[in-house]
Amino acid sequence: MIIRTSEIVWTQIDQILNRSFNQNKTLEWGIIGIVEKLCDEVLLIREVFPPTSQDLNQSEGGLVFLSPYIRRAQLYAQRQGKSGLTFFHTHPLADDHVSFSIFDDAQEPLLMKNLQEVWPGSEHISIVVGKNSHKGRVYLKGKQVQDLMKLYVIGRTIKVFSLLGNSAQVPMPSHIFDRAKEVTSAGALQILKDMKIAIIGAGGTGCLMVELLRRAGCGSLVLIDDDIVEDTNLNRLLFASSTDVEDKNKKVSVALRGNDQCALGNKLEIIDGNVTSSTVLHKLNGIDLLIGCIDKDYPRYVLNDFAVKYFVPYVDLGTEIGIAGNKLQTLDARVTYVYPGGPCLNCRGLIDHERIRLEGLEPQERRRHIGLGYCQDIDIKQPAVMELNMRATSFAALFIRHLVQPFLDQSGEMDFRESVTSMTFKKISFKKQELRCEICGYKKQ
Repeated sequence: MIIRTSEIVWTQIDQILNRSFNQNKTLEWGIIGIVEKLCDEVLLIREVFPPTSQDLNQSEGGLVFLSPYIRRAQLYAQRQGKSGLTFFHTHPLADDHVSFSIFDDAQEPLLMKNLQEVWPGSEHISIVVGKNSHKGRVYLKGKQVQDLMKLYVIGRTIKVFSLLGNSAQVPMPSHIFDRAKEVTSAGALQILKDMKIAIIGAGGTGCLMVELLRRAGCGSLVLIDDDIVEDTNLNRLLFASSTDVEDKNKKVSVALRGNDQCALGNKLEIIDGNVTSSTVLHKLNGIDLLIGCIDKDYPRYVLNDFAVKYFVPYVDLGTEIGIAGNKLQTLDARVTYVYPGGPCLNCRGLIDHERIRLEGLEPQERRRHIGLGYCQDIDIKQPAVMELNMRATSFAALFIRHLVQPFLDQSGEMDFRESVTSMTFKKISFKKQELRCEICGYKKQ
């Protein structure tokens, strides 16, 4: 079981807990977070409930969260419909190894039992923090206690903290990936190996994305698509053949066949479905990183909304070929990153709500609207070439390496648009809006 939180929330937690290591190094500090259970594998800390000067009883011997503080946090979390509380506290003398004390082991179960009695069905987390180490456990329903594995902090980068109590030496990656260590260190390669990454769309960019991530050492990939292979896909779909067209094979099945042939030690799970289905969307709950390789606005809207709600980092990529008459106007590759606290696809004008409405119409009704001149045909086949797909996917794969091992020299809003015709990057154009975004709450300053 893992925990996920945002960089904004983690900064608040860090500011309180670091007092034990930067100021008075004998006093323990603590703070309560609000828990939301996403699924059996993932717990979210969406916000914190900072203590006042009257909320903690600190002494040389330990720390006590006072009952009025706990009660206020509990009532707030219940009103918000959340699952429980997270109790962070420090052990100031711990450095590379930290563990729960005898006092923690004796008193903590009594606190959790009391909370679960007054708040039936609640589940609570306890995390003890050393200077360079963290250890966590969760008190589940039915009086079960389970160790926590990792804490993901999602923001402009992705940080991963072990919750097993030590800052153990990172295992060296397979020698296959040795030549990537200068760009992506052993620690970052291990993070990529352990992450579960979902790629939505198995077409011209999706199949390339699987290929690049497999070769980057990503250990667990999930590929989602419900399309079959058509003859027009053959120039862009890796591993596809005319036999796949004749047999009406699924794109995801072709990708799985290619993955098995490569034998680089990764696992590829395929889902024959559409991300707009609630059943398929539910399967994304345990995903650590989303990658959108789709060309329709409604699935993109669904992924954007999911990422914003559940603090899932989301990389959306695409290409654009603009033609006026017989003349090529634009040839662009785009990679956009959605993270907690940053702008989403809606803010950036990458979601067209009129297109979403039209995509939701039955084909016959859509044709009627087109015939009446209410809209343009959104099913017109857009031009696409493998070279431009490669441009976008290679940039996205490098950017994913950057998320776990920052190396890009940039300070923008994580939106990269390259004009291949001029070999320059385009400025971000935010949707004009007076108010905060209705999806993510972002407002450009």
